[in-house]
Amino acid sequence: MRKKLLCLCTLIILSLFGIFVLLYGETKNELCISMQNNIIITIDTNGSKRDIYPYLNPIDGLTYFFLPAYVDDNTIYIKSPLGKTVTLNGEPLKNRYKLEWQNNEIYNLSITDSISSPGSEYQIVFMKSANLPTIFIETQSGSMEYLHENKENREPGQICIMEENGELSYSGNLESISGRGNSTWGYDKKPYHIKLKKEKALLGMDQGKNWYLLPVYIEKNRMNTKVALNIASKLGLSFTSECTWIDLYLNGEYSGNYLLCESITVDEGRIAIHNLEKENKAKNPNIDESGVFTTDLYKGCELAHGDNINGGYLIEKDVPANYDNEISGFQTTSDAYFVLKSPEHASREQVEYIMDYFQTIENMIANNTPDYANYIDLDSFAARFLIEEISLNWDADTTSMFFYKNKDSNLLYAGPVWDFDSSMGWGKEDYHNWSNYEYSIIDAYKDRKGVNSLNWHTMLYENEEFYNKVTADFQELLPYMETLLETTIDEYADTVRVSTLMDEIRWQYTYSTSTNRGHYADFDSSVRYLKYYLAKRLNYLCQKWQIPYKEFATAGNGELHEVSFVCDNTCIETRLVLDGETMANLPPLDETKYIGWYFPYNEEKYFSQMPIFTDCTLYAKKAEETP
Repeated sequence: MRKKLLCLCTLIILSLFGIFVLLYGETKNELCISMQNNIIITIDTNGSKRDIYPYLNPIDGLTYFFLPAYVDDNTIYIKSPLGKTVTLNGEPLKNRYKLEWQNNEIYNLSITDSISSPGSEYQIVFMKSANLPTIFIETQSGSMEYLHENKENREPGQICIMEENGELSYSGNLESISGRGNSTWGYDKKPYHIKLKKEKALLGMDQGKNWYLLPVYIEKNRMNTKVALNIASKLGLSFTSECTWIDLYLNGEYSGNYLLCESITVDEGRIAIHNLEKENKAKNPNIDESGVFTTDLYKGCELAHGDNINGGYLIEKDVPANYDNEISGFQTTSDAYFVLKSPEHASREQVEYIMDYFQTIENMIANNTPDYANYIDLDSFAARFLIEEISLNWDADTTSMFFYKNKDSNLLYAGPVWDFDSSMGWGKEDYHNWSNYEYSIIDAYKDRKGVNSLNWHTMLYENEEFYNKVTADFQELLPYMETLLETTIDEYADTVRVSTLMDEIRWQYTYSTSTNRGHYADFDSSVRYLKYYLAKRLNYLCQKWQIPYKEFATAGNGELHEVSFVCDNTCIETRLVLDGETMANLPPLDETKYIGWYFPYNEEKYFSQMPIFTDCTLYAKKAEETP
């Protein structure tokens, strides 16, 4: 009898629990309405509770809720305070109404009460990411305003990382979040530098305190940097940053698709050389208050204790404008500017030593002195040249060009490589050379006379040993590039596609022709162009360096696309162009009145190496329309 009673009680408890789960346990996600009629979504997964704020798109007037990939269903409860009248698509709702939402469907939410007249109207669209981890960052102030005033501003905060399956990957305090970058800092979608309280391996990468969040803002395909870093790793270039795509939320607001990268800093798990900056700080406790000195050729800090000149050093070749904002650095007689990234607070003795060291190397390379092999690591220099050459990186030999020298070593190493947003077929108008797959960074140096471009690659390329190393590395790399073109790039596109759709809506109103985001309006065409460019580039380099290898295919999908040519609002010609093919012999124009055929999307002039992937229109741009 007692056993039967116990079983009955157990069944009752389980039944009540089942009813509770049925009513309330399907999802813990709620759309909450405040007394002021503001709306917010609270998502609760595995005990991790996060508030997601809506985004009002100024273009279409819709209110978007961008949800993380780990939200496991499309069920949400609409919760409102007492006294509110809430309707959804014209139907009155009870409190905690269960909505089975659909991606990209518009839901008309109306909120009224006796106080907030005439009430609030929202046209809500739900979008959910896929395949990517999510990073939530909350700043101490709860705002990004102070951080966005100046990239040097920083403040502490908290970070939470959720895997795409909803598991908590990491949660902890941030020592700081700040801005970073040079030209990329000028865009609305900002790059960030985050510093953890303690070293941590995030999302399967090497552990470290310092991490970068790159906005991949002008990479329409979101892949240039990722692909370039992959190539660097395949070539065995030491300390190449690992990276992975994530969705970023800052103080509850969706900030878009980002690339989380290991930082270019001296530390374990990063550039593992002797940390001379750390040593200088230990010997000079008030180093931040030390005086600075500046001469015509170099600058640094007046340190009481800075006599260890042997290294390690992390140096960046940069442009004068960026050099001016740094603490320590030097110039060589070729007018090349170098910034000391570590030690950042370099003593006079340290700056003078590394400047003389670089000048010695530059002189040896310029004079083709055989002894330069005792000063530079040929393998890393050849690998770096090859990456820059394959990708046709606009920054090559100009900026974001790193070198390092360890303690008790005479060798200067090239790398790590960095900054590939303007590469792999990038280039518009006056920069169309950078879309020319038969161009070279050697050509670029000659074209850039007087633009602070370092000539080392050009001179090394004339050396037989260096040339042979470059071409041998290229030949070994080709099977990897074949895999990259045939499968990897498409896999990457599938991984980021949904997140990219959200990112485009979040940031499209700030996109303009000045951002040089790519030749194509849509993501998939931009991905296809990346494959087209790399195939053409590899075929050209194989021919140039006389390396036998099967031709990389650039074939399209067999479709025909309609291209319309419009002059003075009149279509004067329509052509059918095979997918993936380029166009020659464009309709002639009166050169006294027009400057060429342009795309309306980004006001880019059509150039002869640009394949057609979709139906499109080209318009004749009048000469007076030129800014």
